[in-house]
Amino acid sequence: MKYAFAVLLAPLFASSALAAETCDYGKPDVFKFVKWEFRQADAQWMEIKLTFHNTLNYAISSANIRVVVDDKHFLIRSRELINASSDGVAIDQLGIPLEDAARFQILTPALCVESVKDQNGESKSLD
Repeated sequence: MKYAFAVLLAPLFASSALAAETCDYGKPDVFKFVKWEFRQADAQWMEIKLTFHNTLNYAISSANIRVVVDDKHFLIRSRELINASSDGVAIDQLGIPLEDAARFQILTPALCVESVKDQNGESKSLD
C-alpha cells in the first residue's frame, strides 16, 4: 500500500533531470513550475492558468513555454511583464478534453522555455 501511495506522489516531485530529458524543444530550468489551474472556457476550449517562477536575472515581457506533461505537450505564451526572480502567470486557451485537464491537474509538468523577450522587447538567448 505504501508503495502505491509513493507511485501516486512521484509526479508531484519532478526533477530537473526529468525536465531535461523531456525538453526536446526549449530549455529546462529557466522557469520553475508553481501551479496550474484549468477552467472550461466553452464547449471546445479549456483555459489554462500557469503560474511559474522566473529564475532569470532580468525581467521578461513575453515568453513561449512548451509545457510537457504525461504524453502531451502544448505551447503557452506569457504576455505580461515578469520581474527577475519573481512569479508570473500565463493564461491561454487550448483545445484539450476535460478528462485530460483533470488528469493533468495533479501532475507536475516540465516547463521548456523556447524563447523570451526582455522588458525592452529584445529577444534573449537562453544558452
